[in-house]
Amino acid sequence: MSSASACIVVEADLNRPDHQQAVVALTDAYAQDPMGNCEALPKTVCEELIPALRRHPTTVIFLAYAGSKAIGIATCFYGFSTFAARPLLNIHDLAVLPEHRAQGVGKALLQAVEAKARAQG
Repeated sequence: MSSASACIVVEADLNRPDHQQAVVALTDAYAQDPMGNCEALPKTVCEELIPALRRHPTTVIFLAYAGSKAIGIATCFYGFSTFAARPLLNIHDLAVLPEHRAQGVGKALLQAVEAKARAQG
């Protein structure tokens, strides 16, 4: 069991192999979930995901860990609000592994996203 106090949220470094693996694994787990697509990501998508994310200049990803296990992900992209005339950070995917849900992990990820967005203005 994890809890928000027991999980650590970090901004992913897509140059780190362990973060790359966590991003692919958690994105695939989300795709297989009923809240996703109920299907595993195709092998080609798994192979292309990290290079494509690294090429996308506005990518920001947060990973939640319980110990050394990645248990949650928030995949975000910077955009721009014409109504506010300022940048925004759009949450594209937010997922927590089923066995770690309802324990504050999603909230911890959202707090990290909010802190990053506020820091960027």
